[in-house]
Formats: sequence, structure tokens, C-alpha cells
Amino acid sequence: MPQARRAFALQFGRFAVVGLANTATTYVAMWLLHAKLGIDVEVAGRSAYVIGAIQGFLLSRYWTFTHAGQGAVAPQVLGFIVVNLLCAALFGRAVVLLDNWLPLPLATVGATMLVIPVSFILYRWFVFRSKGKA
Repeated sequence: MPQARRAFALQFGRFAVVGLANTATTYVAMWLLHAKLGIDVEVAGRSAYVIGAIQGFLLSRYWTFTHAGQGAVAPQVLGFIVVNLLCAALFGRAVVLLDNWLPLPLATVGATMLVIPVSFILYRWFVFRSKGKA
């Protein structure tokens, strides 16, 4: 496998690990906030999502896209938020469309499979891009 392809595969693998870690952190935070601390479900859910997103940003900046730690933080935070909002909208629309043909759990998986590569590309090319690359 050529070096560039190997580096891309490693980066995508790290991206997947970060996604799994974010999901686990969000679920644990939700459980702690709601089940253990008695915080309202909606407040706990939003808080847990933010906790997972912060973790995702930090892991993406310093581990998945290692070169990104050298860039300015503010534009990366803004880009990260924009990509998350775009992907949330894409995910929601994809679930609705796929739900016409598939059971909801499968529609959700299908929407997730669509959003994963889109978010990776947007993060790689726009949010955490290497200097001199777009």
C-alpha cells in the first residue's frame, strides 16, 4: 500500500475510534447526569452531547489530525461546529428518507453510514486541513 494511502487509512481509523469514544462518553455522561444526578432528560441529553463534542474536537485536533494542533483554535472550533450542524441536518434528512423503505433502526444505521465519510472529509479538508491544503 502506498504511503499516502496508508496515512489516509490510519487517519480514518483514528477518526472511527474518536467517534466510538465520543459515543461512549456521551452515553456515560447522559447516564450519570440523568440516572445518577437526577437532571432532566433534555438538559442531560444536551449536556452529554456537548461533553462528547468537546472530547471529539480535542481528540480530532490533537490525535486524528495531528498537524491541526499547530493551527489557530478559534477557526477550527467554528468549523467544527458548522460541520456538526451540517452533518446533523444531513443525518436527520437521511433518516426521514430511509425510514420510507427501511425499519427505523436500519434507517438510522444507513444515515450514520452516510454521515461518517461526509464528516471525515469536511473535517480533513476544511476544519483540520494541513497548511497549504484546502
